[in-house]
Amino acid sequence: MRKKCEFCYKKIFLDETHLRPYVFSRLVNKVRTIGSVKPTKKGIASVERHARTRQNEKFILGAFNEDPTTSIRAVGCIIDVSRSTIQRIMWDNRQHAYHYKRVQNLIPEKLSAPAKVTFCAWLLQKCDENPDLYIKFYSPTSHAFHVVEPSTHTTIT
Repeated sequence: MRKKCEFCYKKIFLDETHLRPYVFSRLVNKVRTIGSVKPTKKGIASVERHARTRQNEKFILGAFNEDPTTSIRAVGCIIDVSRSTIQRIMWDNRQHAYHYKRVQNLIPEKLSAPAKVTFCAWLLQKCDENPDLYIKFYSPTSHAFHVVEPSTHTTIT
C-alpha cells in the first residue's frame, strides 16, 4: 500500500519535491490504527468527547429556551459540564448568555398613581414656562443636576 501511495503522489505532483518514503508508511499506519489521516491534538488519538455531545447540546438549548432566567452555572451543575462549554454551545447556535434582569413593567393601573401624575403635570408646566428646561435636564455637559421636588401646596394670588 505504501508503494501505491508513493506512486500516486509522484503522478499527481510531477514537479514537486517528493516526500521521503517513511511519510507514507506513517500515514498508512495511522489509517490502519485510527481510521483517519487527520492530525490529532498532542498525539492523542481520537479522544471521546464527554461534555460536548449531541444529547448535552439539546439539553442545554432546551433549558434556556424553557426558562431564560436559568443561569449557566445551574445548567452546568445539572449535567456536569463547564461554563465555557455551555457558552461555546450557545455561541455556536447563535444564542448569547446574558444576565437576566427583571424590570418594572409599565402597567396602566400603576401609571395612574397620584405621585406620578403630579410629577408629570409639574414637569410639563415647568417645561411650558421655560423651554430650555428640557435641554438642561438632558445636557451631557450638565454636571450640577439637582432633582427638585414638586410643590404639594398651591399659592393663590
